[in-house]
Amino acid sequence: MNTAGFSMDIETHIHLDGSRELLTILPNLHRITHGTAREYPFNQYKWSEHLDQVRRWFGNPLKGDIVKKFSLTTGVLQNSDTLYLAAYNFTTMRARKGFRYCEAIMAPQYSTFGGLTEKQVVEALIMGIKDAEKSYPEIEVNLLLAVGREVSPEEAVRLVGIYSECDRDYVVGVTLVCDEAKHPPEKHLIMYQTAKERGLNKACHVSEWVHDPEAQEADLKRDLPQLMKNARTALIDLGIERAEHFRILGYSAELMELTADLNVGVTMCPGSYLSTELIRDVKFLRIDSLLDRNLPVSLHSDDDLFMPNMSEMLDHCDRAYKFTDEQKFKLRLNAWKTRFGKRKPVPQDIAHLLQ
Repeated sequence: MNTAGFSMDIETHIHLDGSRELLTILPNLHRITHGTAREYPFNQYKWSEHLDQVRRWFGNPLKGDIVKKFSLTTGVLQNSDTLYLAAYNFTTMRARKGFRYCEAIMAPQYSTFGGLTEKQVVEALIMGIKDAEKSYPEIEVNLLLAVGREVSPEEAVRLVGIYSECDRDYVVGVTLVCDEAKHPPEKHLIMYQTAKERGLNKACHVSEWVHDPEAQEADLKRDLPQLMKNARTALIDLGIERAEHFRILGYSAELMELTADLNVGVTMCPGSYLSTELIRDVKFLRIDSLLDRNLPVSLHSDDDLFMPNMSEMLDHCDRAYKFTDEQKFKLRLNAWKTRFGKRKPVPQDIAHLLQ
């Protein structure tokens, strides 16, 4: 099939608190939260250097305390006003960029330090989305609510219970995020059982990293057995419908067959893996082979506030793989097929393929 250029109108693996859309409003969110009591950390730099300074702040997010690094954004997303503005701006800017559908990943547990409950966090985000969609009705933005896997299994169950009571037109599922090496997926089996009972769609950040990034470099030969074990656990025991990352899928015929049989979508983030030094070349992912096997793989940016955005990542992958028009179309179609939300009509050129 012929497609003009290589762009995406859908993204289902983008963290709201790590999105490029925050860049323009981050100083204002800081002022709303802290007033004059705390100076915005990058005020001394020219605005043209803002993105570079934010990128330096995060560096390789896997090295050091990832939760502390994200406090640059989560630290100002602690009240209804800033949460509303973040969601409103995300939806507005994404619509202006031509996106028709986005699932924004957000872990409410990191936005409760200012006194809000997790449910109030979600309500503020949804209000921002709703108001933005009034001006841009062509876009659909939903929330994929996350649990930071460092919490106890009991706390994860409590959080999922709260998420299930939020507006289910906008809360389309749950996922597990952060340190997979220290907190493998089996730790939160009960959380996923609860999500299934509550009728929530289930995703999981899995098979991303299982080594200590502070002490070791990623090594496929060393890490592959544990990465595969985590993948099997997520697919079989957690019963996920979408695997987030799954960067070693192309190295296991067993996992490819299992993913296909279970019809599990796969959201890969090549720019993220380069930024975190999990891979050195996007061809490591064998995306072309996965597409040729008709596996439901799609490409996403992950945290484009400090990583490559969608356009940059797609251009990089296209140069490496020299995708055919059919492969480009499959990447877009796979994202639409494996989305969780369905509040609005899909683009006409693919509607007949999604029935």
